[in-house]
Amino acid sequence: MDILNQLSTIQLEFNWLDAIISLVITVLLSLFIAMVYIYTHKEKGYEQDFVQSFVFLSTVVASVMLVIGNNLAGAFGLVGAVSIIRFRTRVENPYDTAYIFFAMAVGLSCGLRQYAVAIIATIFISLLLILFRKTNFAGSVTPKSGNILSVRVPDVTLGRSIIERSFEKDVESWDIVSIQAIDDKQAIIDYRVSLKRTATSQKFIKNLFDTINGQLVILRYEAA
Repeated sequence: MDILNQLSTIQLEFNWLDAIISLVITVLLSLFIAMVYIYTHKEKGYEQDFVQSFVFLSTVVASVMLVIGNNLAGAFGLVGAVSIIRFRTRVENPYDTAYIFFAMAVGLSCGLRQYAVAIIATIFISLLLILFRKTNFAGSVTPKSGNILSVRVPDVTLGRSIIERSFEKDVESWDIVSIQAIDDKQAIIDYRVSLKRTATSQKFIKNLFDTINGQLVILRYEAA
């Protein structure tokens, strides 16, 4: 009987309207974050699954915070549960990691019903990110030398893994110029590569063909 009484008390204390409002605001703000991410990555390209994860992640965090609330024991339980999770997706770009924390912070604020903080932070941080893109903040002023390598890949993550593995032998330095999506699966990745002094263009292309083994399509390799 005591357990039933406790359960009924918990149900009475839970406010369904607050929960719905919290989740709706979380979804709206996380969609706004996703749109800012798409805008700031128009030239570099982006993965659809990664953008969608902003909405899922912030909503899950908000849901967990609605359950925990101010329960200190529940918070420690959450830390223990998260500590056993191993994330298999590797995020190489620190900029993308910042967006993940951005989405988590919004979910955390909305889960604690701090809607004003969530809205103000979302607007302020989004404006800051857009300003960085517009002004090319901390961008290099010296032109980069090298050749442009364009490759058509069936999957961005797999394609990058194969291509960049082939760079180890002959490439001194490289960076991604752009990633252009062709459809839901295919994309074109443009690299700027600078070869080592001991490497030649013919040797580099031969090793590249050997590495990709017909899995990718090399569209061009020319001077930048």
